[in-house]
Amino acid sequence: MRSPITAVLSCCIVACSWTAPSLFAQQPAPALPAPIPGPPSVQQYESAVSLKASQILQPALLTGPLYRVREDVVTDWGMNTYAVDSYLYGTFLAHGNSQLLERIAELNALKRLDELMQTEKFRDAVEEAADEEEDAAEDVVPPSTDSIREVHSTGIGKFFQRLGDNIRSDRNEEKQKDLQRFQRKSSAGVAEAKRNLCRNLGVNPYTTNIALQGRLDGMSRALGIGGFTMVPGAASSDLSPAALLNRARITPQLSALIYDKDANALREANQLALQQSGLKPADASAFLTNPIFSPWQQTQFVLAMQSLSTVLGMDAFVRDATTSTTEEQDGIFYTETANLMAQLKAAQWPISRIELHNNAPYCVLKDGSVLLALHWDYAQWSTTAEKCANWLQSLKVNGNKPPAITIAISGVATQRCRQEMEKRGLRLQDRQDRGPLN
Repeated sequence: MRSPITAVLSCCIVACSWTAPSLFAQQPAPALPAPIPGPPSVQQYESAVSLKASQILQPALLTGPLYRVREDVVTDWGMNTYAVDSYLYGTFLAHGNSQLLERIAELNALKRLDELMQTEKFRDAVEEAADEEEDAAEDVVPPSTDSIREVHSTGIGKFFQRLGDNIRSDRNEEKQKDLQRFQRKSSAGVAEAKRNLCRNLGVNPYTTNIALQGRLDGMSRALGIGGFTMVPGAASSDLSPAALLNRARITPQLSALIYDKDANALREANQLALQQSGLKPADASAFLTNPIFSPWQQTQFVLAMQSLSTVLGMDAFVRDATTSTTEEQDGIFYTETANLMAQLKAAQWPISRIELHNNAPYCVLKDGSVLLALHWDYAQWSTTAEKCANWLQSLKVNGNKPPAITIAISGVATQRCRQEMEKRGLRLQDRQDRGPLN
C-alpha cells in the first residue's frame, strides 16, 4: 500500500556496490589477526513493533459498554490501525487516532438509533413514507386503455383521437412535474433531517461506516417523508470519554457548515473559501472533485486553509493533496496534517510560507527556520524516518542552511527515533495533537 507519509518524504536511495573476491587467487590469503573486541553494535533500524492499545491509549478509551479496542495495534507506514469489537455490531477498523474516536462515538449513535427504530411509531412512519412515494409515482402511470383508441375511426374520429392523445399527454406531463416536485422536496427534507439527526448524535453525516449510514438513511426517510417526530437527544447527553473527545473536534465553524448546508451549498461555500484564501478556481475545483476526500474532510481542510490564509504558497500544498490522495488513508493524512499546521500556527509558530523540495511540501518560518508538520501516529527509526532526516538535511532556505529544523508530529515518537534525529541536528516534537493518546 502506498503511504502518504512515504509520498511526502520520498527521496533518493543511493545503492551500494559490492565486488566479489577473485575465484582464481594463486596463493592462500594470509591469516587475519583476531578482531579487537569493541562496543556492541547498534542495530541500524528499529525492528517492527506490535503496539499495544493499553500502552498508547488513554485507559478510559480501551473499553466501554458497547465496545472493546483490541490490544494489538497495527502500525503501517506510521499510521495506526485499530480493531474495535462490539458485541452488537461486529468489528470495525479505524485508520488513525482521529478515526478511532469517530468509530467509538458512532457505536453509541448506532445504539440510540436502533432503540428508536424498534418503536411502533417508527414502523408506522416507514409505512407512511412508502405510501407517499407510491401514491406520487402511481399518479404518473397512464391508464391501461383508451376508449377512443378502442374504436376504429376515420375522418373526424381521428381528429378526436388526436385530441384525446393531446389531452392525455398534457395530463401526464403535469403529473410528471408533480412527481419531480415531490421527489425534490422529499429529497431535500430527508437530507435536512439527516444533517439535524447527525448534529444531535455528534457524528459525521458523510461517514464511511456502512452500518451507521444505513440507519441514518432509514431514520431520515421516516423523519423527512413519513412524519416521524421522535429523535435522539442531543449528543451532550452522552458523556463517554470518546464522545467528548470526538465532539471537541467539531468546532462551531465546522458544525455550521456541515449540519446547516446541503451538499451543493457546502461545496459552493468551500470553493469560495479556497479562492478567498488565494487558490485559483481550477485548483479549488480539482480539490473539491477528488472523490476520496469526503465533504467532512474537505470542510475541515478548507477551514484549516482559512486559518493559514496569510501563509504564502498554500496552493502548492493543496495541489499536492489533490494529486496524491488516492485512498482513504491519504485523505485522513492530508486533512489531519492541514489541521496540525493550523494548530501550530495558532500556537504562535510564525509560519511564513510553504515551499517544495523534491515535490514534498514543508513550512518556512519568518526567521528562515524549517518546520515539517506531519500527521504521523507512530514514528520509529526506520528507512522512512532516515529518508525524512536526509531530505530535511538537504533543504536550503534562500540558498542557505536553515538556522533550525523541527519535525512536529501528531502522534508518538520512540526515544531511538528522537535520538537519531537529534544526531543529525533535527528537533523532533511529538504529541502535538494527542487525541486519544495517553
